[in-house]
This record gives sequence, structure tokens and C-alpha cells, in this order.
Amino acid sequence: MAPPLTPEMLAGQACTDMHARFAGSDWTRELPAHIRVMLGNNEFGVPLWKRRAMPPTGQIFELNRFEDYLMKPFREGLGFTSWWTIHAVLETQGANGLQAIALIRKKVRDYDGKVQADRRRTLNDREAARPEAGGRPRKGEEYSPLGKGGSADRLIARLKRDAPQIAERLAAGEFRSARAAAIEAGIIAETPPLTILRRAWKRASPQERAIFMEDVKSEPQR
Repeated sequence: MAPPLTPEMLAGQACTDMHARFAGSDWTRELPAHIRVMLGNNEFGVPLWKRRAMPPTGQIFELNRFEDYLMKPFREGLGFTSWWTIHAVLETQGANGLQAIALIRKKVRDYDGKVQADRRRTLNDREAARPEAGGRPRKGEEYSPLGKGGSADRLIARLKRDAPQIAERLAAGEFRSARAAAIEAGIIAETPPLTILRRAWKRASPQERAIFMEDVKSEPQR
């Protein structure tokens, strides 16, 4: 029989699940709910961020400040590196995102100052990397005037600059992610299904390819 769920176990699993979502495109939509859960909107009715039993080992992590939970490396915390990224993402999530921002403001001292400081630092770093400023982008990184930040930051800034109406629809929660809004605006070209199939075929095992071919054969002809 599985042991009863404790606040520490729920906290560790919620942190792990949220961090795993960072690899996908829908994590921006999940972030407001995660913040509410960690701050007390959960089945136990207590803040979960203070003490977590992290899977798979159940190692206990304890923190005294919510900002440490957001910003410390993963497992010790959630793993964000920029307050601006957090704020910019939440701003795209309509009323849920604004509610999450309000909750964070109550827990993090000078939250808005931290956001603006990170924003200035990001833009200054990017400006210094401009070729005309004598800087050089890091290997494999193209210069972008939209700032360093995460990919969501850059897309939101680009939308506000080049497609303000779609940026407003994103902020109202009409799109599930900044990427989806950027596709709608034509800033990102959506990957053709054929390209996706070819990439998946290369990664598939021989057994998976055989199953796929059987599925194709059984599909009715149109």
C-alpha cells in the first residue's frame, strides 16, 4: 500500500512536474496555477514551498523565502534565473497571470524593482553584444535587439513591437503560449507536418516504425 500523501510529498512532486514542463510549450499556461498551489491553494491549505520531499529519493529541501523557491537551482528551488521572465510570462496569462503576480508581490520584497533590474540588465547585456557596439554574441547565438531573456520574453517583446493587437489577445489569455501567438502573427513559421513526421521517423525504433506502417496501411483511403 502506498504511503499517505503528505504536504512535503505533494510539494516535491508539484515542483518536479512544473520544472519538467519547462521543456514544452505549454508551461506558461501552467505557471499561474502552480504558484497558487505552492502558496496555499491546495488540498492541505498550507504553503508548500517551504518544505519539499523531492522525488525520486524524497530528499527534503527547506526554504525561508518564497523568492528562493522561484530562483534557486532546480531541486533546491524551481530554477528560474530572471524575474523579468517570470513577470513577462505571467502577464500573458490574463486574469490568472495577474492574480499570480499579485500573490508574488505579497511574498517577495521589492518584486517590481527586481523585475525592472533584471529587464535593464538583460537589455544592457544584449546591447553590449551588438556588433556596432564592439561586442560579439556567444558562439551559436544570433544577435537580437529584443533582449536576452527567455524565448517567451523575446517573443512577447516582438509581438508588442510588430503585432500589438495579437499581443493584447495574448495578454487576454486567447493563446495558450507566446509561441502560439507568434505563429498567428507570422513571426514564427509553424513546422509543416511532413517535417515533423520525418524528424519523428528518424528518432523512432525499428519496432515503432513497423507499428506506424501497419497503422498507415489500416487507415481508410480518402
